[in-house]
Amino acid sequence: MNGLLFSPRLIASRVTLLNPAYYATLSPVVRREAVKSLLTSGTLATSILMMFKMGGADVETDPRSSDFGKIKIGNTRYDILGGFGQYITLGARLSTNETKTMKGEVQTLGERYGSRTRLDVAANFLGNKASPVAGYVRDYLRGADPVGTPFDARRDAAELFIPLFLQDAAKVYEEGGVEALPRVAPGFFGVGVSTYADKPKFDPNQEFTQEVAAEPAPVPEPEDVPTFDPNQPFDATTSANLQAVDVLSNMGLHITDDGVRSQEDQENYYNNTQGVAAPGHSPHQSGNAIDIRVPQGVKPSDIVAELTAQGFKGVTIITRRHGTGPHWHIQWQSAGE
Repeated sequence: MNGLLFSPRLIASRVTLLNPAYYATLSPVVRREAVKSLLTSGTLATSILMMFKMGGADVETDPRSSDFGKIKIGNTRYDILGGFGQYITLGARLSTNETKTMKGEVQTLGERYGSRTRLDVAANFLGNKASPVAGYVRDYLRGADPVGTPFDARRDAAELFIPLFLQDAAKVYEEGGVEALPRVAPGFFGVGVSTYADKPKFDPNQEFTQEVAAEPAPVPEPEDVPTFDPNQPFDATTSANLQAVDVLSNMGLHITDDGVRSQEDQENYYNNTQGVAAPGHSPHQSGNAIDIRVPQGVKPSDIVAELTAQGFKGVTIITRRHGTGPHWHIQWQSAGE
């Protein structure tokens, strides 16, 4: 069990202390002392959180949020609940079938196409409790860590041997320099300290920038660009899509999205994920785009060169994290016959 989970006995103790049935099995004297200790800890934690909130810090009080019971100063979060907040959040999400995002939006689990369900919430909770070695394998298979940082074999392997306190200190230093290092001091005394930026809100009016992997080809004539049909089903493919799938598959790349999205499907993606183009403006709807799993040992320029050699024009690739998760988005202006 220790090979799969990080401190399974600690997990069991947290679940036991939050389980009302456990207290019913205790003798009256022990039960009274146990409840008294629990209420004392809860009152102390509540008082500290209220004090920081009155002092201007951000304190999340909604148990459906992953920031519940944490003190947020800048991008640094302090967990004074000793990890109990994670279990309270899990219980709140499973019991209400709702979750609260970092943007403050309350979403119903499983309500929309592609949105998370109770099973996803439970699986994500267990995945985050993985042991260091199991977590390394998990990130390798998923292609990114729980906060979306792309997997890097050497860096992630090295972090297995670096204490979490020092990793937190390094992140705080990157964000605020030497002056920000005192922020991690509470971690030395057992307070959970984590630093990461909130995901930016998607602004549909913001100019959509791309990482261009090659010199852009001349804009093709209008008749060379496939016509967008909003009534075309999601699982349909154009000849360009099929040709691109054949080229990329021969390169050993894993295709994750090769269909032509309908208007309804694009609306679902747009409403439930960040960084997705508005309906009617996505190359996925015109059959001019494909998504692939983040490859190992293949550069964007290699893909552009191969597609260009096969007659594709204006090939661009987006490698930064966006939309539905870690992947590379490949699009083109027109394709060869």
